[in-house]
Amino acid sequence: MKMNRKNFVVDYLKKSLILKKMKIKIAANLKKSKYILYKFILQFIYFSCYFQSQLQEQTETISELQSRLQTSTLDHDRRLTSIQQTHEEEKQLLFGQLQESANQMKELERDLYFYKHKTRELRKSMATSTSSVHDSSTTGIARRKESNSNEDEFLTQLPTPRTAVQQQQSAPFLLKIGNRSTSANQTQQDEIKKR
Repeated sequence: MKMNRKNFVVDYLKKSLILKKMKIKIAANLKKSKYILYKFILQFIYFSCYFQSQLQEQTETISELQSRLQTSTLDHDRRLTSIQQTHEEEKQLLFGQLQESANQMKELERDLYFYKHKTRELRKSMATSTSSVHDSSTTGIARRKESNSNEDEFLTQLPTPRTAVQQQQSAPFLLKIGNRSTSANQTQQDEIKKR
């Protein structure tokens, strides 16, 4: 039993020594792990602060860029509406000028038709009058030639209707015929009388 007791004490001492060594190792490991954990926490705090500041800077730049974008879009919209307004005004002005010129063209076409119709009537009346004049004496022919030469001189002095229109002046016509409506009524009455 003495042996057993001796062995038991030795075993106990060995085991307690092993336990002490293990405690020392654990304590050392614990110190190391505390130090590593402390370093890790410090790095985590540093990086979280760094990323937080970066995030704040980026949000500030994003908000600044958004405000710039908003002001530029508002400015662009203002410019676009002003351009559209001026374009619409110019379009209306040009449309008015176009209508005015179309009305002038219609008026000139009416005048042209009216004067063509009157010249045809005058040619017919001159043809009938010249046939009656040929029957008359030669003195009347001489007088007519003289009056025609005077009329030709007078006609060369007056501007033509086309040049008067180009200069935007009223054209002085040789014959004062009157209104179209009254002359049209007169021509109808003349035709009725001839029948």
